[in-house]
Amino acid sequence: MRYINLILMLVISSTVMAQLSFKEFDMICPVDGTHVTGLVYQQPPSKEQDRDLFRIYSGADHYGKSITLCPECGYAVYTQRFESPVSEAAKLKIKQELGAITAKRLSSLKKRYKALNVKLVQDDIPGLLKFQNAEKTYEILNLDKVVRAKLALEASWYCRQLLLNPPVSAITNEYMVRMNSIVSKIVGKRTIKGPQEWLGVYRQALAKSSSRVKYCIYVVLAGLSDRIGDGRTTRRYLAAAESMAWEPQIKNLIQYHQRLLKTAQTYRGKAIKFFMDALFSKKVRENEVALLTYLTGELLRRNDEGARAKYWLKAVKQIPGAPQSIVSWAKEQYALIDGRTLPTQWDEKVVASLLEGQQNSDIVSSGLDKAKLRMKLLRAAILLFRVDTGLWPENLKSLVTLGYIKNAQEILCPITHEPYIYFKPRPAASEAEHGQEIMLSTSKLYPVLYGVRSHKILLNGDFIAE
Repeated sequence: MRYINLILMLVISSTVMAQLSFKEFDMICPVDGTHVTGLVYQQPPSKEQDRDLFRIYSGADHYGKSITLCPECGYAVYTQRFESPVSEAAKLKIKQELGAITAKRLSSLKKRYKALNVKLVQDDIPGLLKFQNAEKTYEILNLDKVVRAKLALEASWYCRQLLLNPPVSAITNEYMVRMNSIVSKIVGKRTIKGPQEWLGVYRQALAKSSSRVKYCIYVVLAGLSDRIGDGRTTRRYLAAAESMAWEPQIKNLIQYHQRLLKTAQTYRGKAIKFFMDALFSKKVRENEVALLTYLTGELLRRNDEGARAKYWLKAVKQIPGAPQSIVSWAKEQYALIDGRTLPTQWDEKVVASLLEGQQNSDIVSSGLDKAKLRMKLLRAAILLFRVDTGLWPENLKSLVTLGYIKNAQEILCPITHEPYIYFKPRPAASEAEHGQEIMLSTSKLYPVLYGVRSHKILLNGDFIAE
């Protein structure tokens, strides 16, 4: 066993942050007996923490270091439990589902190390591969939902670290140096605290920069916006940076960042699901209920699901014994939201179980009423078109083009903001059959009516639910 001490620096602020100590362990894979070296890091208090509990240290992949992956069979878990016993059935499944994929992903790396006669180390295994394999391993081992949620959450943090520490490129190095010089002059002797203040600094730097330096600034602004959970602004900054890419390699870097954003969003979605499952099944320690409820709301906010996030964040203060610090955080994050969707049935069930049936259903009924009213108005426009022309419209957009519907937003469901599905009636249908034909339907991809898969209006004006 040996110790690796790393002094880490935060790239954005150039401020020395907390020191991380790593212990290196030689272990034996419980699945296939391979000798593996893994790392465990002692996490000191961090000077900065984002509202989804992401801690700020330097180093592009320190979160990835917490997982150890067997390069032969693909088994991957947190290092602390790497040598825990694995059943024979699980061993077989891990080898079948992860062995070939891992071998393919690591083949070139293994060849390089073999040529150098050097042992493969965990630091050189891609972090996202570790998280992907750990996710599958935990599924096979059928581990606790909260543990799997925390794994998915840490995977999203790993993506954020990579956004905050973009790959160094000789092409951009000169412009990064110029950017740092401009930023240093703006900051002067001030102490800048937190991503919000740094956003202001880098926005000031934009006005003083050439186009290629602006590219670098947009990349940094994207990373800072991602830290505060503003996904739309993050995407806009990356799009601005992509528009300034002067070489294919630069464009590839931006596309790499965009893929990271999508990957982080996917992992946050998985964490949300596991947190909800755990809370609804009441398989959560009492002292964790408020924190996990808060995290569910905050992750929904970061995934641009505004009103669902509000629903969860608002529930935090109603949980008996919720720590005041978590209640305060929930209130602050709630204030940042511009809601655009409604809670789902699952949101309501889980929160209701947490609050012992205390819930506000007004938001549900009002959203449903709007959806029904809009479908009735669309039906009227379709029938008027039929009277005027003797034909059925080909699609809903034609009603907008021809003035039967004034606003294009009226062909969208007010809950999902997705277009209604229009079913053109059959020409040969009898009048009786006409009445029972489906005219409009909410998208089957969205459970609009809280437990009802879709809601439809018939030609005769009746509503049906499926």
